Amino acid sequence: SFNYVLLSTSRSEQRLKEFGLRMTAGAGRLLIIRQILGETIFISLLALPFGISITELVLPYVSQPLFNKLLTINYIENWRFTLGLIIVTTIIGVGSGIYLAVRILSSNPVDILKRTTGTGSGKSFFTKALNIFQLTISIILIICTGTIYSQIKYFKSSDLGFKTSNVVSVNLIDEGVRKNYEIIKNKIKSSPKIENVTGSMWALPNGNTMTIGLPRVDDKSRIVNVEGLMVDYNFVNTVGLKLLEGRDFSEDMGSDAGNVIINRSAVEALGIDNPIGTKLAFGTIIGVVEDFHIHSFQKKIPPMLIQFNPQGVRTLLIKLSTADRASSIEFIKGIWNEFAVEKPFEYTFLSDSTDELYSEDSRFRKILMLFSGLTLFIALLGIFGMSMINAEKKTKEIGIRKVMGATPADILTKLSIEFVYLVSISIFLAFPVAYILMIKWLQNFEYHSNINLWIFTLAGLVSAVFVFLTVGYQVNRTANSNPVDTLKYE
Repeated sequence: SFNYVLLSTSRSEQRLKEFGLRMTAGAGRLLIIRQILGETIFISLLALPFGISITELVLPYVSQPLFNKLLTINYIENWRFTLGLIIVTTIIGVGSGIYLAVRILSSNPVDILKRTTGTGSGKSFFTKALNIFQLTISIILIICTGTIYSQIKYFKSSDLGFKTSNVVSVNLIDEGVRKNYEIIKNKIKSSPKIENVTGSMWALPNGNTMTIGLPRVDDKSRIVNVEGLMVDYNFVNTVGLKLLEGRDFSEDMGSDAGNVIINRSAVEALGIDNPIGTKLAFGTIIGVVEDFHIHSFQKKIPPMLIQFNPQGVRTLLIKLSTADRASSIEFIKGIWNEFAVEKPFEYTFLSDSTDELYSEDSRFRKILMLFSGLTLFIALLGIFGMSMINAEKKTKEIGIRKVMGATPADILTKLSIEFVYLVSISIFLAFPVAYILMIKWLQNFEYHSNINLWIFTLAGLVSAVFVFLTVGYQVNRTANSNPVDTLKYE
């Protein structure tokens, strides 16, 4: 829309003489203004069906990877949406003709023909402001995309506090499987392909919570909320938690009923000096593990109480001992099918569960990548149009400079200086806005990386390089033209 308004405004000077002659011949100002606005609105409305057609062609290829579903538009049922398109298109048409209409309304025919009114500074400011606005949006989106990419990379490379490689999660949703949980667990554990097996209320990481209120050990009047997790034997070893002191739940020690393991945050939150052997409301502490991210990085690691309670198990966690995942999965599937009566075998690797937690952020990054690329491309189209118009206006000047000995490089430098200012102003405006936006976005996460300044530098360089390549192509073509042809221009 900005490009259309910008280029229409830049071209308006060529039509002023035509309308000046018509006004001299007796045409009324309002008649001419109606014609101008009628033409620009008609062209805009003519573009609307082409825009809708392109949308219908592109939408399936864009919506599926971004939203995992096919988005469709029903223009009749969603008549408000269709009406909104028409209104916006009409406004764009009015905007593209408004500059010329105002010039006609505020000038008399003689001044228009003599070109004595308006030095063009207002128009020049308007078109430059549009260019700056477009470039600013482009740079902001590039910075946001880079920052979000950096944050997602931080999530995936950070230590979660547990191991996700080769650990399979199987939801015990089948009634037959749940009844035979112990038999199935022992059968799976008997294979050399399996390193360890345990059970848990839910897989790691997860968005589920079970909050328990416990009194502090050093002050029984103060209640602390901790998160509970019911598990089976070998939970710590299977998922790779770091044991700071004590031991894991183990069959070798006899029954662990009435025993619990807590994390470092729980030790601090409950005011415990010597954890091992301390009795809590839900059992005796036999181990302390390092804090781990049971939830996403958006939430602070909570005080955790891991209770031995096989009756509360709803998920089977299996650590594979071989790199041959396919045969191991087939082995587990065979045992599942022996006992399942309702549900087919389904499994998830913990690494995939971790990626799923940040699927919304990954999708957001893809959307920003798409729109930052489109915005930069459209901004460059506008700048290309502006550079082409500027080069045409200065055709005679370029010819005289060449006759006087100026080289194409000198001319390129002279005519590009205006766009250096545009890019510089855009970068100056974009950086603080992008910084504030990303600071606010990062506040959604308890744990996050710092904003990298190289992303800002890269965004500015990318924008500047593309702008100079775009302007340079057009100016260089004019600068290398024959000065004889150039001076005969007009």
